[in-house]
Amino acid sequence: MFRSVGIALKQSDSKALLVFKQLLPLLKIYHTKRVISHLYLDWESAKIAEVNSIKKLSKDLPLKIQSIKNWADRVDLLLSIGGDGTLLRSARHLLSGDGWKKAHLLGINAGHLGFLTYLHSSSSKEALKKLFESSKEKVSSESRSCLAVTIKARGKKQMVHAMNDAVLSKGALSRLFEFDVSIDNHFLSSYRADGMVVSSPTGSTAYNLAAGGAILTPSIEALQLTPICPQSLTNKPIVVSDASRIVLRLGKHSSDVFVTLDGHLAIKMETGDRVEVRKSPKRIQLVLPPGVGPSHYYQSLRQKLRWGLSAKEKESS
Repeated sequence: MFRSVGIALKQSDSKALLVFKQLLPLLKIYHTKRVISHLYLDWESAKIAEVNSIKKLSKDLPLKIQSIKNWADRVDLLLSIGGDGTLLRSARHLLSGDGWKKAHLLGINAGHLGFLTYLHSSSSKEALKKLFESSKEKVSSESRSCLAVTIKARGKKQMVHAMNDAVLSKGALSRLFEFDVSIDNHFLSSYRADGMVVSSPTGSTAYNLAAGGAILTPSIEALQLTPICPQSLTNKPIVVSDASRIVLRLGKHSSDVFVTLDGHLAIKMETGDRVEVRKSPKRIQLVLPPGVGPSHYYQSLRQKLRWGLSAKEKESS
């Protein structure tokens, strides 16, 4: 069973807050049944709302309103209510410590385009009932590979884990800059471009897709490099084994360049700095809600990208 449950909401979003409030009676039931013993709400989520209102609605619950940094390593189930951005933020906190070893992550879609938030808010109550009444071992999930990104910038070195991508790009001024790419110590190419996206299979439907990269199914053991608006039209995306070590080294005109991880953490780079990307030893377990089967991924692609519908989907639309 999921004894310890954490909740993160999309910040400054009234719909995500409403979904959370609608779930409180259900959470009270499973606390009374001694299924849920600990319940946490991210402080950043609570600051957006009226804290007193939340405390009043949850007075019969052991709800602790704290920063997700304080409890990400303690929960069995992390509910992310919002869109893919909220889920990536939740995943980032699991990856920053040991939370990824224990927690299952479930995205409840209270936004728009969502490839990772499998559960729609309208069906969240019924799905959570089934989850709370199942043993943890019987819950279906997908294990998603992540990236380990080592950044050597401005004389400092740090490693960060990301679920989707590492993006090298310009800052305020949109001008070409130069960088070299090597794979497993083999020189691949030099580039003059607006940047480069290095993505996991999960991240292939994010910035990578917008930059012209291919969609990789989550089970593929690969990494993808997609140049952003390269000067040479022959510079195309390339897919490599996820056992590869990818190194991007900055060249000329790199005075205002940043590496951005999952669209959030941005680190400034300079000429000669480098970014190394590998497959991370850490993984994220995404919960598959009851009723969601193996074909859901392709159904999601059709619906989100408005591809041709099946005959059955046409009848129901």
